[in-house]
Amino acid sequence: MSKRAALRRRMLVVLLFVPGPRGVKAEPIRGVTRLQKLLFLATQETEAKRILGVAYDFDPYRFGPYSAELHDDVEFLESLGLISTNSTIPSVGRDVPDSAKKGKIIWPGALSAIVLKTTQTVPRAVPASDAIESRKDYDFLEGESFDPVLADESEEREFCLTKAGVAHAEEVLGTMRRQDADRLYADLRDIKIKYGKLALRSLLRDVYARYERWTIESEIKHLL
Repeated sequence: MSKRAALRRRMLVVLLFVPGPRGVKAEPIRGVTRLQKLLFLATQETEAKRILGVAYDFDPYRFGPYSAELHDDVEFLESLGLISTNSTIPSVGRDVPDSAKKGKIIWPGALSAIVLKTTQTVPRAVPASDAIESRKDYDFLEGESFDPVLADESEEREFCLTKAGVAHAEEVLGTMRRQDADRLYADLRDIKIKYGKLALRSLLRDVYARYERWTIESEIKHLL
């Protein structure tokens, strides 16, 4: 494990540890695109990079700022039992066949159609940390504006710390200088609360409006 990677992962662990919009410690973050954007905003708008000496690298990608490092770190921390990720079928306001089990994918349908994919989960090789989260946040994809390129990018995942992860986060903060730990905690808490309460579309609009150079490869800019 490189020192840089270990320091970088502290940002992710503490972000998952701090309270979110509901004021709950270690409040989960729902949706991989939301997680990407919250960490991006943390690198841009807080002192996290100064405190840790490192931050995530982001590149323009299909849904705006994207870090492949985050995908790797989620898998690494999950393998250590520090992070739990759950894949769920988003609520779409209608009945779902019994064959739709947890962890399968449901697509936003073109027009009124809903296509249920019951035989395939997201392969580990696919960077699932750049997926669209839920149909309720993407109703604007319906009708004439529906873009079929997004059809297989609709998995919703929830990211949270395990009990071991919470203990690890407390240890991380406890080993830092008190002033730095307090600043990092407060900064990431503010990011999680401020932007975590936004609907995903509103969050993306905000990021796209203020950080345009990271949206040049986006495939959904015209849908926002």
